[in-house]
Amino acid sequence: MADLYANYSLKEGIRFLIGMDFRRSSTLQSYLSLPAYGPPSQLDTSSTQKSIYASVNYSNRIGFNMEMGGRLNFHTAYGEHTVYTINPSWSLGRSLKLFANYSSSYRTPSIYQLYAEYGNAKLKPEAGNSLEGGFQFSAIKEKLRGRLVVFNRKIKQGIFFYFDPLTYVSQYINQDRQKDHGLELELNHQVSKNFSLSAHYNYVTGKIYTKENGKDTSYFNLLRRPRHMALISASWKIRDQWKLGASLNYNGKRKDAYYNMATYNIESPVLPAYLLLNIYVEYKLSHAPIQFFADGRNLTDTHYMEIAGFQAQKLNASLGARWNFTKN
Repeated sequence: MADLYANYSLKEGIRFLIGMDFRRSSTLQSYLSLPAYGPPSQLDTSSTQKSIYASVNYSNRIGFNMEMGGRLNFHTAYGEHTVYTINPSWSLGRSLKLFANYSSSYRTPSIYQLYAEYGNAKLKPEAGNSLEGGFQFSAIKEKLRGRLVVFNRKIKQGIFFYFDPLTYVSQYINQDRQKDHGLELELNHQVSKNFSLSAHYNYVTGKIYTKENGKDTSYFNLLRRPRHMALISASWKIRDQWKLGASLNYNGKRKDAYYNMATYNIESPVLPAYLLLNIYVEYKLSHAPIQFFADGRNLTDTHYMEIAGFQAQKLNASLGARWNFTKN
């Protein structure tokens, strides 16, 4: 990989960036079937990508800022592809900032997906675009800070592994479309010099649009990703030696999927929601750069699964010490 770029300031408030890069990927893979259904095969290939990119940033004294940029890629397998981004923001004093972003993106097929035994040299990159916007604020002499972001994402030409149960034909193809949207909320409050609180909440949902048995269909596809996630944490410094931290983590129910070897079907269980309580204690010696700590996880001994069929860690704790060798 090689990258060359340059920055230039035209005048106060305007900056330019321009550059180019070169990337090369290669692979050497061997395949052997047991029991043998044919002679061993080997994949030895490579691909290159060349890119040129540029961006401009403008800001003024009234708090308005605008950044725009783009990149043009040339790939030996799928040709040329362009992406761009637009990021405006506006600071209304020190207590409120509005911001937005509109950008495109893509994910290139891997060398395996292009040229391997089930590869497809005609694959196109997954292409997407996203739109997000929100605001951040501060209040109570900047002791209370918050941030809200809403987003919407669309992806087309999703890379999908196709399998025909009648003919056993298998190949990577471009087929699926995906749409996701949600929001993120964050609050932080410095209650006092030694005590702080923070809260986070995420909501996300989405659907994938595909073909099944020749018909268009759609379904929720964010596997192992809950629609609702929340976290509340607190940090308390007791004098100079002691520090106490606690957090309460909520994860909503999630959908999972796995292949059932007994029924030869894809199972789609719903994993139940769970709540985790964690506590952290730290003690620092006043006469030496040593810290002792205790970390307790899942103190309520909640039984939950992050992956269907696999129990996650139950109540557990760790004790330790840190020695800081850095001189003050």
